[in-house]
Amino acid sequence: MRLLAVIAFISACLASTLIPAYAAPVVVRDALQQLRDVVVQGTVYGTIDGKREPIRGASVELQDPHKDAEHRTVASVVTDAMGRYAISNPSAGSGYYDVPAGLYELVGTYRANRSSAGTIEISFSQTFTRNIDFGAIMRRGGAAPPNPSVAFFVTDRLPNVGSNSIDTLFQNARLIDPCAPGPNCMMSYGLATTNGPFLVPQRLSSVADIVSQIRQRFPSATSVLVFIHGYNQDFADPFDIGATWLASFDPTEPVIVYSWASNHEVQKYIDDETNNSWGQDHFRDFMLSLMSDPRSPKIVNVFAHSMGNRLALGFLDYLASAKPQTTSSIGQAIFAAPDVDSATFFEAIPRIATVAQGLTMYGSDHDNALRLSRDLHGHCRAGLVGCDYAVPDVANFNAIDASMFHCDLLGHGYWLSSNTLHDDIVAVLETGVMKGGALRPNLRAGPSPSSYIFDSAAPGDTSCEAEATGE
Repeated sequence: MRLLAVIAFISACLASTLIPAYAAPVVVRDALQQLRDVVVQGTVYGTIDGKREPIRGASVELQDPHKDAEHRTVASVVTDAMGRYAISNPSAGSGYYDVPAGLYELVGTYRANRSSAGTIEISFSQTFTRNIDFGAIMRRGGAAPPNPSVAFFVTDRLPNVGSNSIDTLFQNARLIDPCAPGPNCMMSYGLATTNGPFLVPQRLSSVADIVSQIRQRFPSATSVLVFIHGYNQDFADPFDIGATWLASFDPTEPVIVYSWASNHEVQKYIDDETNNSWGQDHFRDFMLSLMSDPRSPKIVNVFAHSMGNRLALGFLDYLASAKPQTTSSIGQAIFAAPDVDSATFFEAIPRIATVAQGLTMYGSDHDNALRLSRDLHGHCRAGLVGCDYAVPDVANFNAIDASMFHCDLLGHGYWLSSNTLHDDIVAVLETGVMKGGALRPNLRAGPSPSSYIFDSAAPGDTSCEAEATGE
């Protein structure tokens, strides 16, 4: 995807207020703080299990009917958490337009579902609002979210004092004013338990309290899974993933969601990088406290996504160099779509392989979020297959190409959308990395030692498979 097309996606996430069907232009800013005029915006809906609701992660395209199939799509965006989208142009005077004036078809897609919202005549002097409704949606492909269970959290986000809701428990910001010496002045701890469809939070005072609760609620647990989310996340969404999707890997294994101070704003990518770096010491101190408590499960597994991989990689590198004494050890470390400089990542693998039972990385050449990161940084990202993809030959490391599972417009959340990936991650946690010819289902050997490629999908994952192989 071209950088301008990705910036068009970014600007879509910035428009938050719907307007009448015809009005003066709405102005937003993109990730580079350039002014843009919204040309069409709206909300995407679907009916799931009899309930009409906004659809998050749907793609919306403006298509030129006069062009061939390969060049028909003029602009593509993806809906935000409220199902909203917006397609925009650089403001007047820039001399360039992503969407030239003309007549277009507006099309929405969501996994195996497609809906046309008719034609729109784009001009540079007005903003249209056009909602899209898929009607009844069949969620073919991907794993259905299981029922929530208890999950724990550790965060260096700024807390909202008095809040008792997962959605508002913490801010999308970090502590700025100085506090008492020591890393714990930055940290908050807790858990949430199921009450019908809701997760009810309970604040705790320390990592030791979390360990005590783990022993009470998971008395037979021999391992614990620590999940680290990526950029542009609030507190609630990653926690819900931890309490549902990750908890489904093994109901007897507790999950701890480590929530660093992401801003949950697309245009604040650089600020998220700063907060991620600021939180390196906090994550290290938390992990050392967890692994040094003799009551903790003896195996600590780590699962990181996107920018969250920087925290995981930094901590494992610290373990390899400092060699601290702990009572627990790292089991499996899983790197999903790592937004990490590829040279930094692959050069670190031989070092960090000495402090973990196994290392597994999932990447894709369809990852448009990592393509944008590559353009911003000027260097390849580890999770972008085919871009400086120098996989080292390390016995307990697997690099797995999951390009066939696109599943969404950005191609960055395939690990969460595909039940083939779900089953493979469970196998990693249960049996570790693959060696020699001992392949897991749907995989074949890659072009270099330690590399593997998905070449088929599990039954029921046809939606994700079709979207990728149909490109």
